[in-house]
Amino acid sequence: MLLGWGESPGYPTGYFPYASQNWSRCAHKGHTLSIKLIHLDLEDSQDCENDALKVRGRGKLQMVVP
Repeated sequence: MLLGWGESPGYPTGYFPYASQNWSRCAHKGHTLSIKLIHLDLEDSQDCENDALKVRGRGKLQMVVP
């Protein structure tokens, strides 16, 4: 089991406009990867234009959390 956490750039203070952060995690063939969000605080915006959590799998966008 792999455990860990991620924080936004500049946490716990704010971050600059257009800042981004990437994390990569891989599961062995035949296994799955599970992500549990304990706390997620994103700025409200229309169509996720400001803040969003994007999950990609196999090079494709799988999910967007606005």
